[in-house]
Amino acid sequence: MAAFDYCTPDQVKQYLDASSGSGNDTLLARLCTAVSRAIDTYTSQIWYEQLYAPLQVEAIIDRDGALICWPGVPTITSLTAASYRIGRGPSWQTVSVAEADIDLVERQSGAQLTLLGVDLSRWRDQRVALRLSMTAGYATLDDLPADLAWRASRRLRNIKSAKPPAATPRPCPASAR
Repeated sequence: MAAFDYCTPDQVKQYLDASSGSGNDTLLARLCTAVSRAIDTYTSQIWYEQLYAPLQVEAIIDRDGALICWPGVPTITSLTAASYRIGRGPSWQTVSVAEADIDLVERQSGAQLTLLGVDLSRWRDQRVALRLSMTAGYATLDDLPADLAWRASRRLRNIKSAKPPAATPRPCPASAR
């Protein structure tokens, strides 16, 4: 599971309607990487697949006593372990990951994880910490949402078309006159 770019130099050339020459491929590849990591930073999510072990997040308890959290990842590939702690207590209680319900929420927050294997309804208004071990993110460039790759290519077009700031003449210091 290694980081990958969310667009390729060829996709950028196609989007720009540029020639298929390879003169700027090294520069385009570096820009693709920079824009991809900027997207990660801007969205506060890592879009490429990686292992989170352990990841600690805050959770809420719904009216049925299930634990719900939004771990800040776009998608969850597999959940291998989960435990929770009520308040600031020292002990963590293990939750069965077999009864986890992973929903992709149609919002910018990404995946929603609901753990149904517990009934914590008596703790509804308490702080809950949740510790997860999981693999999350997209495995390949082809798995990414199409609009993310398009957005990365478009951002590179904006970088390419940006003009450098015009040089402004400096006044001559009084001592030089």
